[in-house]
Amino acid sequence: MRFTIGRKLGLTFGAILGLMLISTVLSYMKSVEMRKQQDTAISVMAPSLAVCKELQRDLNQAASKTRQAILAGAQLERRAAAKKKADESWDAVAEDTKHLDDMAPRWTKQENRERLADIKQRIPEDREIMEACIRLAGSGERDAIVRAGDELTDKGAVANDAIKKLLEDLSASQGRMMEENAAALAKATDSLNFTLWMTTLGALMLGVVSAILMSRSISLATQSVLNLAEAIAGGT
Repeated sequence: MRFTIGRKLGLTFGAILGLMLISTVLSYMKSVEMRKQQDTAISVMAPSLAVCKELQRDLNQAASKTRQAILAGAQLERRAAAKKKADESWDAVAEDTKHLDDMAPRWTKQENRERLADIKQRIPEDREIMEACIRLAGSGERDAIVRAGDELTDKGAVANDAIKKLLEDLSASQGRMMEENAAALAKATDSLNFTLWMTTLGALMLGVVSAILMSRSISLATQSVLNLAEAIAGGT
């Protein structure tokens, strides 16, 4: 079946529109994937990493104020002021833990949720050890301050270090996932650009080839008509 110029033009524009449609669909799918990756990084990974650092800072602050309360010994005013600061730090620790708890369902790794559960279990134990040391230091017993300091060093430091290790592991995991997310986002961007370039180039090449072929067909048809007209004019 011979194709007329109109049919050739229709097929050409249809093919170009098809390539444009494919490009649009693929671009949309990749953009949705990229938005999901960006949302995960912005709303989950980065905040989780920041809260882990805040939690460690507040735990350190609670330990520091506990030491001050221990050193105050039986001096009620100094001990009360330091104890108040320690309680405020523990309140901040509870708030930090709540923030992590809210974000945990969106974490992709179960091991991080298990680390958080372990941290939540250890924090009250750590607080109880520190508050027991404050009570011992303020008891007025012989060498109470020294014994309370030793208790804080022996038990409190161990409990705090265990939580610190879990937080470091959790932060490291979130940091690695952020790096993986950034790499995946960069790969998706490159893939999107490649798709756009290839479909645009394909449509351009198809248009150029079709234009050349159709112009050649038109030229041959025109030349045939001219030859026929010359033949008629010459009486042949």
